[in-house]
Amino acid sequence: MHYNQPHATATWGTMAKDWESGVNYERLNRERLERAQAAIGEAGLGAALCFNFDNIRYITGTHIGEWARDKFDRYAICPKDGPPFLWDPAPPAKRLSSPWLGGRVAAPVSTMQGALPPEMGIEGDFAKQVKKMLAEYGITGEPLGIDIMELPMMRALEKEGIELVDGQQAMLNAREVKTADEIEILKQ
Repeated sequence: MHYNQPHATATWGTMAKDWESGVNYERLNRERLERAQAAIGEAGLGAALCFNFDNIRYITGTHIGEWARDKFDRYAICPKDGPPFLWDPAPPAKRLSSPWLGGRVAAPVSTMQGALPPEMGIEGDFAKQVKKMLAEYGITGEPLGIDIMELPMMRALEKEGIELVDGQQAMLNAREVKTADEIEILKQ
């Protein structure tokens, strides 16, 4: 296991200012993505598909209200190389509020944790959406790490020929050692 060295407990404060260092959110997002991608590569994955809100925030620097946490209607893919892609219930709003994603946001396809019946075939549409993204990244033959997922959605991905493996451990490895900005946030 890796642990941080002791750090001062003084904080820079919660407000951004031009006369004092503080949390650098651009660096925070960049370093988190770099750590996630390194952990994904070290785990031998082509990408990680994340439904866990904490993992989504880590790789995309985005958040949505807690109301959506149990809907499985928001997910993101983090390739070992290249920018992440976010599927969010409100793509236009996310494109405006999160310009660092470069417009890489689309509407999700989800059963909303079983709220939509299986006969609607949503799982198949979801799997095709993910498979198309894997093709865009050029990683269709590589294992796809999953953090958490509904079983019907998982089976649909497997039916598309996608090899699914544990992706949660790679994300936990990425998040284990904190960046300087994460330490500053924790102090606050």
